[in-house]
Amino acid sequence: NIELNLRDFYHMLNSNELTVYKTEKLKQKLDLDRPLTDYFINSTHNTYLTGNQLSSSSSIKMYSLSLLEGYRLVELDCYNGPDDDIIITHGYTLVTKLKLDDVLHELKNTAFIKSSMPVILSVENHLDEHHQTIMTEKFKEILEDLYIFPYDEKPDHLPTLRELQNKFIIKCGGTRLYEKEEI
Repeated sequence: NIELNLRDFYHMLNSNELTVYKTEKLKQKLDLDRPLTDYFINSTHNTYLTGNQLSSSSSIKMYSLSLLEGYRLVELDCYNGPDDDIIITHGYTLVTKLKLDDVLHELKNTAFIKSSMPVILSVENHLDEHHQTIMTEKFKEILEDLYIFPYDEKPDHLPTLRELQNKFIIKCGGTRLYEKEEI
């Protein structure tokens, strides 16, 4: 029975033994003039968790650790909170809750310390319409450096990595809760 601490676990995931691409490619200079779709992106799942998906604690520091370790996609599972709060948690479990505001401030402060590459926020949306509006405003207000696709037209090209440097990209999906439901 081997027990790993968090840092050892991240180093193990980033080891050459587990890579799916040729390691000599890592030594080549990164071409910033290709679209984002041409790259592998290190991503996390349930980024906020410090342990298991049923009963562990959540921590905003897990976002910082992930970004500093080289991950460029982090997950935010968003639920209606009391009043106008938005809560990040693993729904319908005993996992502790975080406030979206706190997570966004942490992301803003650490996202581009080690890398200028874009950070994708993968939002699992469980919000009613009112809270979705609040979430949108919080993204704009707190993060500021968002890459925004035009809503009313298809872009004529996919943005390059150079165009996306030091930007947040929001990817949103999920289901909607009933108007009165809170987690």
